[in-house]
Amino acid sequence: MKKLYLIALLLVILPVVCGGCDYITGKALDETPSAYIQNWAWGTTADGTATVFDRQTHEPIRDITPQDAFMIKMSSSNSKNPVLLDVRTPEEYATRHALLSINIDFNSSTFQEEISEFNKNYTYIVYCTSGYRSNLARNIMEELGFKSVINVTGGFNAWVAAGIPVEQ
Repeated sequence: MKKLYLIALLLVILPVVCGGCDYITGKALDETPSAYIQNWAWGTTADGTATVFDRQTHEPIRDITPQDAFMIKMSSSNSKNPVLLDVRTPEEYATRHALLSINIDFNSSTFQEEISEFNKNYTYIVYCTSGYRSNLARNIMEELGFKSVINVTGGFNAWVAAGIPVEQ
C-alpha cells in the first residue's frame, strides 16, 4: 500500500515539477548555449493546454523576441504545435518568411473566419512585419477563445535582423 501511495504521489508531483517536460526536456535546456537560455518554459495549464510561460511569474507569455520564438518552435517535440503564424499579406509572405510558418493575411476580410477553424488549444506564435498587425491578431485570437497566442516583438524585421533563418 505504501508503494502504491508513493507512486501516486510521484505521478502528481512529477508533472508539476517538470512543467510540461513532454515538449522540452531539461537535457535540451542544458545543451543550449548559455547566451540563449531565456526566461520561458513549456507548461500545461489546468485544462491540459500546452503553453509557454514565464519561469518567474508562471504567467503565459504574450510577447516574445524573435530569438525566443525560433527556439520555442525548434524545441517542440510536436511538429504541429506551436504554430508559427505569419499574418502579413500573401505578397509579403511570398518574398520571404520564417521557416515552418503558415500565412493568413490579417488584412483579409476573411481573417477571423479562417483563423476560427484552427485548433484553439495549440500555441500560436504570431508575427507580421513590425509587430503591429500581429499584436492586433493576437488580441482577436484571444477574443475568439485561443488559449495561447504569443506576439513576436519587432516582427519579421527583427527576425531578419537577428539572423534567424528564413525561407525565400
